[in-house]
Amino acid sequence: MQKGLIKKTKKGFEHTQPLNKIGYDTETINVTWKPLLPRPPISSSSIRLSPMTSTTNSFTLETPPDTCTPISTTKVNSNLMPILLEAAAEAALRDKRQERMVKNRAAAYESRKRKREQAERLTAENEEMKERIINLEVKIAELTRENERYKRIFAEKEGKGE
Repeated sequence: MQKGLIKKTKKGFEHTQPLNKIGYDTETINVTWKPLLPRPPISSSSIRLSPMTSTTNSFTLETPPDTCTPISTTKVNSNLMPILLEAAAEAALRDKRQERMVKNRAAAYESRKRKREQAERLTAENEEMKERIINLEVKIAELTRENERYKRIFAEKEGKGE
């Protein structure tokens, strides 16, 4: 059973319904999104200061053993260290923000879908109640006419009986 526009599969997120927001009301779009892979964390233990010369300060950035190993160890000027760390942090935040945005869109779509389904249920229930009211009004009118007829018959019998 398909739950909504964006559903989570083993391959990632799958988009299987028309996108009303963009105007594709009549065609179905199938797009597969894969969740963003987390970046390996950069910890202070993976940064090792190595003296190059007495005039420059530099450090070596090593990757953790579980990730791919670099071809060569890069020696970076220590002035670039804050910039690299800031860039890595910004990239991680951007990735998290992107993933959060995708999840938020999926949740918003599900919420709109539930709201639309609830409105459709209430509309159907409203129509059913209106039909019931009409049927009951017809029944009341029939019973009122029948009651009037019985009153006349009873009044005639009362008048003849005296």
